[in-house]
Amino acid sequence: MTNQESWTQFNSNIVTRSQRARAKAKEYRDLIDQMLCMTASEMTNQWNIVNAAFSERIREYMKARTDLETHLAKVSAMSCFDVNPLIDAHCCRMGTGCFIAVPIRQQ
Repeated sequence: MTNQESWTQFNSNIVTRSQRARAKAKEYRDLIDQMLCMTASEMTNQWNIVNAAFSERIREYMKARTDLETHLAKVSAMSCFDVNPLIDAHCCRMGTGCFIAVPIRQQ
């Protein structure tokens, strides 16, 4: 083998290895691109799920708040003398004893 042939073979080997390395790098880039797309899609899906659950929780909170405010308005509209018999009746049914209604002093 001559010096020129050995240099040709050497350069040919370098070019072949370079082509294989480039092909492998392209495979890795494609795989990484797929993984990034899948990750972005999963993150978007999770964001949508969490956002929907959070929105539902806000709706539940607002409904509970409205219900409590409505109930408070009803109870506030009743006078203490209207409420005492209800409390007494409830306690007697529960077997915890009856309360004696004590009038509240007006100031």
